[in-house]
Amino acid sequence: MLPGSTSPLSSRRGGQESPVDWLEEILIDCPQCGEPFAIQVETAVAGTVEMIEDCAVCCRPALVLVTTSAGEVRDVRVEAA
Repeated sequence: MLPGSTSPLSSRRGGQESPVDWLEEILIDCPQCGEPFAIQVETAVAGTVEMIEDCAVCCRPALVLVTTSAGEVRDVRVEAA
């Protein structure tokens, strides 16, 4: 999901944010095959998270480094794992 777009998973209850408000779907390109695929990133806590995600197309692992601030994705880096 692109910054500024509304997540279909987001919901508000009584004007308060629910846990799904902190999930953002982003597209990344596989460093192995080059095909784009979506992953979900939690943005509730600011910082950098390192994760391994298998490509949805070729199934090979990718190292994903995501930097977030409260409620948004700031930077994404992807490399072969």
